[in-house]
Amino acid sequence: MMRRYQLNGQTVLPLFKFWTTGNGYEYYDVLPGGEIVRLDQADFQPSGQWLLHSIKAHREPTILFAELTAQRVQTLDLLTKKGKPRWSVADIDHGTYREWGNRPIVGFYFYSDHDKGTSQ
Repeated sequence: MMRRYQLNGQTVLPLFKFWTTGNGYEYYDVLPGGEIVRLDQADFQPSGQWLLHSIKAHREPTILFAELTAQRVQTLDLLTKKGKPRWSVADIDHGTYREWGNRPIVGFYFYSDHDKGTSQ
C-alpha cells in the first residue's frame, strides 16, 4: 500500500516515484498536481509550493511534468552508454525555477491500481 498525503484538506495519492543519486539514493513521490514529496522524512507533508517542472538531459528535449507518463518514461534511456545517469530534475520551489545538476535520476516507478488498493 502506498502513502496517502493531505494537501489543501484532501487526501491525495501519488502518481509515481523517482529516485536520484548524490549522497546515496534519495526517493521522492510526485502527486497529481506535480507536488514533490520527500520520502526520507516520515513527517514530510506537501505544501503545494514544491513542484516538478520537468526532466532534462543533454541533447534531449525537455520533458514537462504533464508529459511524464509510464509509457513515455519507458522510451527513455535513463543511462548513458557508459552506465552514467543522464536525466535530472527541474523543479519550482516557492516560485523559483531550479535544475538539480548534482542529483541525476536513476529510476521511476509508476503506481498502479494495485498499489492504491483499488484493484480486484
